[in-house]
Amino acid sequence: MEKTMTLSSFKIKLADVCIGIIYVAPLLVVLGPNFSYISSIIIISLSIILWRSHRFFRILPVFIFFSGQLMLPGDISAYRVFTFLLFLKLLYLKKPSIEKKHLLPLIITLLYGVAVVLYFDVTLSFIIIFEIVLILLYISMFIRKNFHEFFTYYVTGAVISCVFGWMMQERAINALISIDNEWVEVSRFLGSLPDPNYFGFFINIAIFSIILLNIFKNTQIKIVILILLYVSLFATLSITGILCNLLLLGIYFILSDQVKKKYVLTMLLVGTFLLLNVNTIANADYPVVSDVAKRIQSQLSFGETKDFSSLTSDRTDIWIIHFDYYLQQPVHKILFGGNYLTDYGFESKFKTVSHQAYIDMLLNFGLIGTLLMLFFFFHMALYYFKKFKIESNDKYLLLFIIKVIWVFYAFGLSMFPTWGFNLFFFL
Repeated sequence: MEKTMTLSSFKIKLADVCIGIIYVAPLLVVLGPNFSYISSIIIISLSIILWRSHRFFRILPVFIFFSGQLMLPGDISAYRVFTFLLFLKLLYLKKPSIEKKHLLPLIITLLYGVAVVLYFDVTLSFIIIFEIVLILLYISMFIRKNFHEFFTYYVTGAVISCVFGWMMQERAINALISIDNEWVEVSRFLGSLPDPNYFGFFINIAIFSIILLNIFKNTQIKIVILILLYVSLFATLSITGILCNLLLLGIYFILSDQVKKKYVLTMLLVGTFLLLNVNTIANADYPVVSDVAKRIQSQLSFGETKDFSSLTSDRTDIWIIHFDYYLQQPVHKILFGGNYLTDYGFESKFKTVSHQAYIDMLLNFGLIGTLLMLFFFFHMALYYFKKFKIESNDKYLLLFIIKVIWVFYAFGLSMFPTWGFNLFFFL
């Protein structure tokens, strides 16, 4: 039985206090780099204390947003230590299991880790295999049975990530954008993640978790958190993130019976007004809003140097180079892959990752492996869509929307084998 302490008229469980401290602890890093050690020691110590409790499973979402900043003395990753504890916890439970539908993509990933990555990087091969198995166990044994609980803490992690980003404004990227052949400097928000597009992926999921799930009973709190997340999303100046959010809102408006037409009309009118006045807003000095307007103006302006490649931040050039390389390979490599091209490292014949998950898949898994992986993915997406239409359960609409987010971002990001992206690919 868990101990409780009484504070006025409230009974607070000590385990919940520990969880609260764990989620706030990353903010200590704001005080200086050395506080990463203190924060990590607090998180791992409390994780060990909570290891026998069901609440231990709630800790993982914080590492989606803070795996990079949290280091123990000796520069040992707190995330690595926690995942080892999590793996032991999952094995400790009765009958650890992986869902049958996950076996196909699991086998493909395991074969790739052993047959390809092992040759280039033994440690990374182990990490890929370990994290995939861990993710699938976590999905099967916790998320499926505690869906709202997981996303409650996922949103909490997203909020802390935003607060961290605003407190650490020096982490923002100062980028130059071209507007009618003139270079203009803007600031791009990162939250606690290393890339504004990565941040946009995870924040979009958090936004629709709040919209679709009854996470917050208090409407005022819900609105305040949504405003924080939306301001942070727009501050990334990520056109990918903003367009993805608009697409998702359109899907939500079409599929959800709870949306009133007057809200849709209001948003359309406001959006049209802002778009028509983008130049005026860009030339003003409004925090965040003016930088967003400049970024949109940059994408809409066509000067002498403006082409499709610049519209996609030069990604299309990389796509063409990598896809051409894929087509020029021997037939067995076209069909079965075998290249080493991951977020964590790649062989010397590649200068960078593809910045597109689908091309990375073709190079790594081949045509057959890619088709099997995508068959699993779209089969799951269709299943969630059908379940939502039959049951009108917003849980399934959220799962379908997460699949749409992954598909959308996969056109502009490399995602394999980063475990946060894999978590939502397999979910």
